[in-house]
Amino acid sequence: MNVIWTVEQVAGIAPSNHLLKTGRSFAQVEKWLSLHQNSDAVWGIFPLGKEKLPVQTGIVVDDLQMMCSCSSRSFPCAHALGLLQLVIERPSTFTVSTSPEWLVQWQQEVQKRIESQRRRDTAVPPPHQQQKRLATIQAGLAELELWLHDLVRNGLAAARHKP
Repeated sequence: MNVIWTVEQVAGIAPSNHLLKTGRSFAQVEKWLSLHQNSDAVWGIFPLGKEKLPVQTGIVVDDLQMMCSCSSRSFPCAHALGLLQLVIERPSTFTVSTSPEWLVQWQQEVQKRIESQRRRDTAVPPPHQQQKRLATIQAGLAELELWLHDLVRNGLAAARHKP
């Protein structure tokens, strides 16, 4: 896998210096239970302690889609930042393997959202919505025309005292 990102770029996407620093501390091979990669993504399992489930973190490197099962509200989280820094600095430590089911499901969900958004963006509104929008635009243009006529009639100097 060719990683085209730099550590400086990772610092640029970090939501805060604190998360960047924490992410850097996570960018150590020995802190991860497993590290994997294939042509599409990198992923790792990060331990949280004896009583808690480990964190599953995945990154689609080409377009930098990131996911993490941690409870952080920050995006990207420290686990994703650490994993990304680790693949940039030490790509040979990642084992080549097929994507796990949780990563495949996440990628499918992301693709569904992208396709849904693309359909919404390219969808032509129904005729009644188009007519309503056209009427709103025409009313706004008529009001603008009236305002401009008033402005010319009263003089540009008077505009300073008008809203």
